[in-house]
Amino acid sequence: MFPYELDSIGIYRLASLKRNFWSVSSAGFVQEDFVAEMQAVISKKDALIPSYQSCSEYWLLIVSEGNSASTFFRPSRETLDHQYRSVFQRIFFLEAFTKKVSELKVLSLQIPTAHTASVLDKGP
Repeated sequence: MFPYELDSIGIYRLASLKRNFWSVSSAGFVQEDFVAEMQAVISKKDALIPSYQSCSEYWLLIVSEGNSASTFFRPSRETLDHQYRSVFQRIFFLEAFTKKVSELKVLSLQIPTAHTASVLDKGP
C-alpha cells in the first residue's frame, strides 16, 4: 500500500472549512526493534506484583496506543520472538491502532516477596 517509510495518512473532511487545509499534526519514527525497552517495561511491572491481590496466575497486557509519535510501535520478528524474563505467566502486546495482539514468550521467574521487591526498587 504505502512505501516502507510511510506508515499512515489521515484525511478528514470538515464541513466548517471552506478551503483546503493541510497539516502535519504528528510525525515520528515507527519503532520496530525494542527488546530492551519491552524488557524494561516488563521488569517495572514485575516489581509491582507483591502489591497485587494474590492470584494463581498473573497476565500482563502492554498497550501501544499509536495515537502520537511517541507511541508508534510495530514489533519486528526479533522483538516478538525474544524470550522475556518475567514473573508474569503470560504477556501480551497490543498495537491498539491496528488492533493486533501478540503473545510474547516468557521465561518465568519466581514472584518476588515484599522484601525482594523493595531491594529491586532500590537497585544495586
